[in-house]
Amino acid sequence: MEIIETRNNQAVTTSLQVAETFGKNHQHVLRDIENIVNKGGVQNWTDHHGKMFAMGSYTHPQNHQEYKMYYMNKDGFTLLAMGFTGKKAMQFKLEYIQAFNQMEKVIKENNLDSYMIADPVKRAEKWIKEQEQTKLLAQ
Repeated sequence: MEIIETRNNQAVTTSLQVAETFGKNHQHVLRDIENIVNKGGVQNWTDHHGKMFAMGSYTHPQNHQEYKMYYMNKDGFTLLAMGFTGKKAMQFKLEYIQAFNQMEKVIKENNLDSYMIADPVKRAEKWIKEQEQTKLLAQ
């Protein structure tokens, strides 16, 4: 089973995958999602990709019966995982903080003028972009 899959042109994961990744009982993950959806005020909430949670189903490999599961996009997954505790949840949260910090650094560097960038390769790349923009403006 893939951790992330594409569904309706959107990257999603499933409640089954979350249960496996975090070492949780799938019924508990379903309960947590339903608490978020029904009691958390997000039943009609959509982000820029659409609904955070969508009902789905899967066929159990052993008894071949169909059971309920949820698909969730990145925002739905983040909202769900915020409530998780334990070592795996902490690792996810730390990685997420690191990713935010890295993105903020990239954004900050993209807003700097070339002469302010310490890395010579990045400074040269930025200088080239600045020169291209100057030529476009001159035309």
